[in-house]
Amino acid sequence: MNYVIHALRNPFTYTGRASRAEFWSFAVFMLGSQAIIAVLFLFLAFASVTVVAVVATCLLAAANGAGLLVLLSLSVRRAHDFGQGGWLAVPMILLPPVFLVCGIVDGHYRTNKYGPRPYALDF
Repeated sequence: MNYVIHALRNPFTYTGRASRAEFWSFAVFMLGSQAIIAVLFLFLAFASVTVVAVVATCLLAAANGAGLLVLLSLSVRRAHDFGQGGWLAVPMILLPPVFLVCGIVDGHYRTNKYGPRPYALDF
């Protein structure tokens, strides 16, 4: 959970490196939160509560937008971890196989041009 909080506190940080644990923790958090909001939306849509369904749709859109911003910065930092430029974040977000491979590849063990290796976060 600390990795998710760290990612949410740094949505516009595109420098440095992100570990696999931080990357996957946030990905699982986003998947779970989106699933909960989508189930809530479906329940309200079938309950014919139109005003609440509109509010749920707006909530889903806002959560998607905010999550995409955080995921973009996290993907840039994840690409930095294994020595690639931040532009690799675009195919990481758009193509699921690239997302999986970049999430699995281990980062450089030593300091690279993007900074020191991200170890466990100090909280």
